[in-house]
Amino acid sequence: MGSFGEIKDFKENFNQILTDKTEEEKSRITSQIDLLRNKAELLSRSVEKEREKRKLELNGEREKIASQTTEFLVGSKEARKSQKRLKKIEHKFDKIVEKPLKKEKKQSKKYERGASKLENKSEKIITKNVAYLHKTNKIIEQNMSYYQGARGEETAIETMSRLPDTYYVFNDLNLKLPKAVRYKKSREYVRSCQIDHLVVGPSGIFLIEAKNWSEKTFREATFLPHKQVDRAGLVFYIFMVRKLKTKYTTYKVVATMRKLPYIHFQYVDQLTVYGLNSFILKKPKKLSEEDIQKIVKWLMRYYK
Repeated sequence: MGSFGEIKDFKENFNQILTDKTEEEKSRITSQIDLLRNKAELLSRSVEKEREKRKLELNGEREKIASQTTEFLVGSKEARKSQKRLKKIEHKFDKIVEKPLKKEKKQSKKYERGASKLENKSEKIITKNVAYLHKTNKIIEQNMSYYQGARGEETAIETMSRLPDTYYVFNDLNLKLPKAVRYKKSREYVRSCQIDHLVVGPSGIFLIEAKNWSEKTFREATFLPHKQVDRAGLVFYIFMVRKLKTKYTTYKVVATMRKLPYIHFQYVDQLTVYGLNSFILKKPKKLSEEDIQKIVKWLMRYYK
């Protein structure tokens, strides 16, 4: 499980995945138990069949010896030998029948013990074999902020993919200036920026910071996404002017997954992810096709 899509699918369908995997393990163990018991039963039947066969053979031999004994002279060597053999058969009949079948009987019992052992431990085995699913879910739960953030960015990407073909979308763009510049709003110096999404099209250039924050997180944030995208906008603007020698119209946007209390921040617009396309398309035309291709070609050098 590597891509966000796989993680999202796992998280959203965890209960069903767990149920399916548990049932799969139950079915697998049941099949193993049935297989062992079938083997034990088949071997047991084979042993019983062989036992009956040997009984018949031994009874036949006993009757033959008994009939032959009467033909020998009483006290003769042949008579004593026959009587000894007959006596052995009479006293150890069951043992003589069972001895050759000892190995098969042992194996049959082994199969049956294996089935019983597996049956008794089935719940523990199932729990162990689905433990990795609980572990994976726990890791996702412990990193929900990253998961929710990725989910917000994925929604933004999916939304912007529906823009007309005249618009180009760059995701996770990183730029770095040769030297730090002063960010006047907080008297800090910035040199690099990471832009979640950047759109280039007829209506201009749009720098978008996507957030999947709750209202509580939004209110308590010590570093607003508005400031983040504004600082990124400064780095981008200086970079653009230095490289392209032109001041193209640029918009900075904070796009949230849900509607949150509006925060006024100069030169930064705040809206939901679902209103992105409408916001972009309603802006007046600012760039020609030639301008767009020039900007896209420049950005492609820094896009990985």
